[in-house]
Amino acid sequence: MAQGPGHAHPLARVTGAHAPLPLGRSAWPVEFGDLALPLPINMIHAAKGDSDALLKHSFISGRSSHIFWQRKDSLTPWLAMLPENGAALEYWDAPKNSPDLYRVFFHAAAEVAAVQAAGSRWRLPATSLTLAPGETARRGVRFLLVDGYAAMRRTIAEHGLIDVEVVPGMTVPTDLEVTLSLGSRVPVVRLEPEHSQHTECTALGERAGRKLFHLRFARLGENHVTLHQVDGGRTTLEFFVTEPVETMIAKRGAFIAAHRHRDPAKWYDGLLAEWNMESETRLGPDNYDRIKGWRIYEVTCDDPGLSKPAFLAAKNADYPVQAEIDALDDYVEHFVWGGLQRTTEEQWPYALYGIPDWKRNRDSADPGDKGRKHFWRPYDYPHIVLMYFALCRIARDRHGFRTRLNAAAYLERAFGTARAMFIAQASQQSCSGNAGCSPSRIA
Repeated sequence: MAQGPGHAHPLARVTGAHAPLPLGRSAWPVEFGDLALPLPINMIHAAKGDSDALLKHSFISGRSSHIFWQRKDSLTPWLAMLPENGAALEYWDAPKNSPDLYRVFFHAAAEVAAVQAAGSRWRLPATSLTLAPGETARRGVRFLLVDGYAAMRRTIAEHGLIDVEVVPGMTVPTDLEVTLSLGSRVPVVRLEPEHSQHTECTALGERAGRKLFHLRFARLGENHVTLHQVDGGRTTLEFFVTEPVETMIAKRGAFIAAHRHRDPAKWYDGLLAEWNMESETRLGPDNYDRIKGWRIYEVTCDDPGLSKPAFLAAKNADYPVQAEIDALDDYVEHFVWGGLQRTTEEQWPYALYGIPDWKRNRDSADPGDKGRKHFWRPYDYPHIVLMYFALCRIARDRHGFRTRLNAAAYLERAFGTARAMFIAQASQQSCSGNAGCSPSRIA
C-alpha cells in the first residue's frame, strides 16, 4: 500500500482479528431479544476532513452478511468483516441519538418488533436467542484485509458465506429472466422463493465451481428468495419485480403528460408538474404541498423539474404519442421559451434560469447572478438540450405526428442551448462543477 515516508494508514496495522461475544452462563433461562455489535468506524460522512476516513459497503441478510470498508482513494487493502462460527447478521441500524454509530445485529427480534410497530416495513427474518440454565453460546465476527473486489468475493466464498452474482440485477421486469451464480465453500442445496406459485426456479448445474440458476418472477413487487446451505445457513435475496420496461416507459410518459398545468392565466402554464401520490396533489408555484424552504425549486427547475421534459421527449422520439408531443410543445411554448429560457431577442440568448424559478429571477431587483442573470448552473442545460434534440428527431423521423416547430428549428435551439452552457456563463462567472457550488465572477 503506497504511503508517504513514516506514515501508515490504520488499515495497514490489521492483519486478522476475531471479535467473539461469549454468552452465558446463568442459573436461570435467559432470552436475548437483541444482540448488537456497534461499529464506530471512522466513516467519510462523519469525518469529512480526515484523510483516514472510510467508505462502508454492506450486505446484511443472514449467514452471508458481510461488510467492507474502503479508503477514500480506493487503494487496497480494504478492511472486511464476516460473521463466523455459524453466526449470521439479520438487521442493522444507526440510532437517532447517535447516527454515526452503525450497528449490526446477530439477533434482532425485539428491535424489529419495535420498528415494525412504529411503521417500518422491514421484512427479513429476525430471531431471539434463549439459553437454558448453564447453557452457553458464542457469536462472533472476523476482520480481515482484502486486496480489492475480486479478493473480497473469494474471501466470502472461502469462509463459507455465499458469493452472489446476479444478472441483470435485483430489480427485474416480469419478461426478463434472472441468472444467479452462487459460489461458496459450503454448498447451496436449495432455493426457496417467497411466492413459489409465481416463481420459476431452474437449476443449471455447475460451472467453474459455482452453482447456476435461472429465476423468472410473475408477482410484482418485493420477492424474497432464500438460499439454504448444507450446514443450515440461510441467506435472503431481496428482488423487486416490475412490469416490462416498455410498459413502464409508456405509463410514465402518459402520467407526465396528463399531470401538467394548463391555465393560460398562470405564468407557469404548460409546466410538467410534480405529483404527490400520497396526498394526490399536483404541485406548482402556488401549492408546493409538503416541499418547504429552499427545496421548492424541485417543482419548476433544476434536475427534478427539468428531467421530466427530457425523459418525455426522449421517450417520444422512439415511442411517439401525439398527446405527449402536444404536452411537450405546450411546455416549450408557454413555460420555456421567453420564460425559463431567454429568447434570441434577448441578451444572453438561450441562457436558462436557475432556482428557485424563472419568474422570481426575471422579476428580481438584483441585476446580477443572484437575480436577473441567475443562469450559471451548468447542470440545467443538458436536460433542455436533450429535450430539443429529441423533438428534432420526432419532427424529422416520426411522420404522421405533429410538432409546432420543424426539425431545423428544434435543432437550432438544441445547439443554441448547448452553446449557451459555455458562452452565457463564461461571460459573467465560473462554477467549479459541484452541485452546491458558489459562482465567482470573472474579471
